[in-house]
Formats: sequence, C-alpha cells, structure tokens
Amino acid sequence: MIIIITILTIIIFILTAFDSVDRTKEYFKYGIKRINITYKSLWTEGDFLVRITQGGMIIITEIFNLLSIYTIVLKYIKVHFSIEVDMILKTIVIIVGVIIVHYLMGYILLLSSNLHRYMSMGIDKSIKGDFLLTYFITSSYVMILIVFPNELNKYTLSGVLGIIISYFLNMKLLLKIMRNPRYIKFDSKDRGGFFQVFIAAMSIVTMIVINLFLGVSLTNIIDKGAFSSNPNNFDLFYYTIVTFTTIGFGDISPISNLAKFMAIVISITSIICLTIFLGSIFSLRERKE
Repeated sequence: MIIIITILTIIIFILTAFDSVDRTKEYFKYGIKRINITYKSLWTEGDFLVRITQGGMIIITEIFNLLSIYTIVLKYIKVHFSIEVDMILKTIVIIVGVIIVHYLMGYILLLSSNLHRYMSMGIDKSIKGDFLLTYFITSSYVMILIVFPNELNKYTLSGVLGIIISYFLNMKLLLKIMRNPRYIKFDSKDRGGFFQVFIAAMSIVTMIVINLFLGVSLTNIIDKGAFSSNPNNFDLFYYTIVTFTTIGFGDISPISNLAKFMAIVISITSIICLTIFLGSIFSLRERKE
C-alpha cells in the first residue's frame, strides 16, 4: 500500500512539474518578447532627440556591461584546463552574463515603462527616464572602477555626485514599486503577481547594493586607510554585502569617520530595502492568497 501511494505521489509530482515547466516557459517567452519590444520602443517613442538619447544610453551601457563582465571573468575566474577549453568556458560565461544583465535590466525598464504609463500624475511620469539615467550612471562607474580604476582617483568629486544621484533615483524607484505593486506586470492584461514583484525588487536592490559598493570604493580612494586590512575592490564588495545583510564579520572594519558614515548609510539602506520593502512584498502575497 505504501509503495502504491509513493508511486502515485511521484507520478502526480512529475505531471505537476511538467505542467509548471510548460507554464514557466510560456511566461518567460512572453516576458522576453515584451522586454524586446520595450528596448525597441526606446528608438520609436518620443521626438528625435529623446529617441537618440535613450537609444544611445542603452547602447553605451551595454558596451560598458560587456567590458565589466569581460574584465571580471578574466581577472577572477581561474580554470585549469587547456587554453582552448579555457577560452570557450570564459566566452560562454561572458555571453551568459551579458544576456542575464541585458534582460534583467530590460525587465526593470519594462516595469518602469508600465509605471510611467499607469501613473499619469506629477513627477511620477519621470520614472522611466530616472531608471535609464541611473542604469547608465551605475554601469559607467562600475566599468571605470573595474577597467580603469586609476581614473576614479582623478575625478572623485564627479564620482561622488554621480553615485549620490544614482542612489537616490534607485531608492525613488524602489519606493514607487513599494507603493504601487499592482502595476508590476508586463502589460494591462497581465494580472501581475508575487514573483514579478519579487524579481523587480531584487533587481533594484542589487543596483542599490552596487551603488553602495561604488560609494565604499570611492571612500577607500578618497580617504587612504579608511578600512582595515588594506582591502582590494573584491574585499570592498564583500564588505558591502556583509554589512548590507547585517552580518558584519569584522574582518574588514571602517576606521575613518567617512568610512563609518558609509557603514551607517549601508545599514539604513538595508533596513529600508530588506525590512520594509520585502515585508510589504510578502504581505502582498498573503493578501493575494
């Protein structure tokens, strides 16, 4: 009897899984189609100057992303195979990385376009432009930090201003989504749902964490010896993550006042992003259920 029940359970699970896989495939196909349409609309909507500006920002940003991912793969991914296999694996990683970033950011662009369309009052209409600007700034600074790290030493003031602007624009977008989760959907016919809100939230939170990492890196450049253990860029990224998640192992510690201020900013941002926002997402799911 137990064997029969077990077999039936396995069969039901497999059938359910296949059905879920089919639905997921259709969902992703539709999502990719909508994202591609959104990218295309950057070149077709608005007047000539707007189209050129939007399209140019996306092209430059995609190039910057490619350079950043390429440099990271060459610097940090070490495989002990033949030269040919090594090149093939790294090429695959680079291509996959570029595609993932392209569609994740396209997803946020699609959602911000929908927010821009549905929210027709006041400053909310700028939300699509805000995302394009912060995406461009963040990608540019990450590329400079990774590919041309010495350039940030020459333009620290511009770097600080750009990171602050990008940070506040990302927080603004996060708050818009928090207040209007019902608009997180592919189009007016889409009912939306927890999964779409969650992916949007995590994508924007990731961009905010990158902003914080850039701030920490600039702090280390401006104020020599701001952190203990003489950290490199990867160490500073690790420090940003563990501080943001409130773990804080203590192996890298802020020493200067500027570094301590950045630690406070990271902690406050963590509370806003992880506690308030993710809490509102799960409450949305409970209300739907």
